[in-house]
Amino acid sequence: MNKFFRYFPKNYPELDWEKTDKHRWSKCHSGQRKLFFSELEFLTRCGKYYKFDECCVLYVGAAPGTHTNLLIKMFPDLHWVLYDPNQFDINQKYINKNVDIHTGYDGFFTDDKIQDVLNNKFVKNRKILFICDMRLDTKQEQILKELIDQQRWIIKMGASMWSLKMRVPYNFDEITEYDMSDIKDKIYEYDSFKIKPGYLLYLYGNIVTQLYAKPYSTEMRLIGKIKKNGKYKFKLWHNKTYESNCLYFNEVDRYNDFIYDKSNLVPEHLLEYTNNYEHVGEYYIVKKYLKIFKDENDFPATIKAMYKINNELRQLTHRDFYTCINWTIKDEIKDIKKLNKTKNDIDKIIKDYKEYYEKYKKYIIEQKKVLEKTKKTNPILEQKEYDEQIEKVSKIIDYIDNISSFSLE
Repeated sequence: MNKFFRYFPKNYPELDWEKTDKHRWSKCHSGQRKLFFSELEFLTRCGKYYKFDECCVLYVGAAPGTHTNLLIKMFPDLHWVLYDPNQFDINQKYINKNVDIHTGYDGFFTDDKIQDVLNNKFVKNRKILFICDMRLDTKQEQILKELIDQQRWIIKMGASMWSLKMRVPYNFDEITEYDMSDIKDKIYEYDSFKIKPGYLLYLYGNIVTQLYAKPYSTEMRLIGKIKKNGKYKFKLWHNKTYESNCLYFNEVDRYNDFIYDKSNLVPEHLLEYTNNYEHVGEYYIVKKYLKIFKDENDFPATIKAMYKINNELRQLTHRDFYTCINWTIKDEIKDIKKLNKTKNDIDKIIKDYKEYYEKYKKYIIEQKKVLEKTKKTNPILEQKEYDEQIEKVSKIIDYIDNISSFSLE
C-alpha cells in the first residue's frame, strides 16, 4: 500500500487528459460529504494556531449547509457568518446564538459587503477564517474572475486563514497581470515575480485534494494563512501543471490503496470501508481533529468517532456509500447525454458500473465475515453497533441485485 498524503508533494506526477480512462466510475461523489471533510480538516488546522472562541468563520456560498449542522456541533466555540442567496438547511437552534445567516438578495457577496462583515458583532475583534464555495462557472474567464474576487476579499478583510475552491484556468496560453493596486501594499514578495505565459499570480497555499469529489474533478481546495507581518504571500501557479497533477491524482492515486497509521484495520470495524484514498482520508482527518479537541486520538477513539460521524452524515444527507456510486453514475450519464453521445457509449458505462457493483457485492459479503469475527474477538464498538452493520449487509445486497433495473429516470 502507498503512503498517504493530503497535499500534492513537490514534483508530483502529471498526466495528459488524452491518456485518461474516462469510464472508471468506481468513485463516490457526495457534495455534502466532500464539503464536510474539507471543512473539518481546515478548521482542525486553524485550531493549531488560534483559539476558536477568538475566531469567526465567514462562509461565502454556504447554502444549503446541511453538513454545516454537524460542524457547528463539533466546533461549539466558533461563530459563523454565512452568505448565500439560496435557501439554508441550518437547525434553528443555532441561528442568532452563534450563527448569522444572510440569504436571498442579501446573500450575494460582493465588495460592498466587506464593511458589513467587519462591523458584524460575531466578527468584531475575532480572527476571520474564510471559506468560499461559490459555484464556479465552467467558463474559464469567469473562473479567473471568481478566483480574483475570493483573493481580494481575503486581503481586504484581513482574513487569518482561508480555504478556497481552487481551479486554475487551463486554456489560457498567457495569463497577464490583473489590477492589484488596491491590495498591493498587503502582498509579500510581490516585486520578485515576473509574470510568464501560462502562469497565474495568486495566493500561496497548500493544494488539498477533496474527498468524494467528482471522478475527474480538477477542483481542489487552497488552504493558506496570513504571514506574521500581516501580509500575504503569493505564488505563480502554472495552469497546465496544475491540471495535469489533478488528472494524475484522479486517474492513478484515487484508485490506489493507501495506509496511514493503523488505517488498514478500519475495515475490520466499519462496514463498506476499504483502504482507498477517500476512506483513509477520513481516518486521517478525524484522527487529526481528535488530537486537538479530545484527550484521546488512538485507534479505538478514532474508530468510535468515525462511526458516529458517519451515522450523523447519513441522517443529514440520506446517502450511503453503496447508494452514492449509483447517484454518481447517474450524474455522469446525464452529462454525457448532454454531449449527444450515442446509446452505445452510455450502455458501455452502465455495463462497467454494474461490473463494479458485482465486485463491491463480493467485498461486502467477505467483510460481513470479518465484522462477525471482530465482534467476538476484538471489539471496539458496542455489540449492537456491529450487529447493525452486519444486518445492513442484506440491504446492500438487495440494492445491488436490483441494479439490473437501472434507469436514468
